[in-house]
Amino acid sequence: EEFGHCNVPYQYRKDPSLGRWASHMKDAYQKIKNGMKSEHDRLPKERIERLDKIGFEWLTVYEAVFAQRCRELIAFKEESGHCNVHMNYNAPLHRWCNRIRITFNKLQKGELLKGSSFLPQHRIDRLNEIGFHWKGIMYDRTFDDRCRELTAFKEEFGHCNVRTRNCKNRKLVAWCYHMRGAYNKIRKGEKPDHSLPKDRIDRLEAIGFEWSVPRI
Repeated sequence: EEFGHCNVPYQYRKDPSLGRWASHMKDAYQKIKNGMKSEHDRLPKERIERLDKIGFEWLTVYEAVFAQRCRELIAFKEESGHCNVHMNYNAPLHRWCNRIRITFNKLQKGELLKGSSFLPQHRIDRLNEIGFHWKGIMYDRTFDDRCRELTAFKEEFGHCNVRTRNCKNRKLVAWCYHMRGAYNKIRKGEKPDHSLPKDRIDRLEAIGFEWSVPRI
């Protein structure tokens, strides 16, 4: 009634206990959304419904920032066709993407515990849905370079069956092998290789890439 919203800050000077309580409710709600059943005792369905009626805002400050950055990333992708945000386009979003990649790489190397507060699994899943490129601009340049080399190979030989015996470009041979391996993992329902999101599969198929090669 006083402020027109229910987004109580954690450090609410007028009533510190209300700020802490609201923060605990948001934390419990996010954990429930992420599949932690133990939080249902602290925040059962009827309490969620009551808070919804009041107009309680469930997103924490960090989740709200993440959601905003995702919206900006989607807008950039719709405009540019990829998720490699340049500094000149949106400096805060560019820095955020870099921090996301750095954190993800640390998780992959075991330098951070899984479920990092900055990059828990549900955020990774959301970024994968958007088509986020985890290895950044230089990695995409490599993909573009290989696609150009593959197109040139097809123009010369009439097919995309790149193999050691018919291609002197060892980097292209190894790359094609890697693409096929990643694709086979996806088909088997195994964890997808981050180097082969759907937009890359579509691009390779548009070139005429052969996912399986005949044994001769």
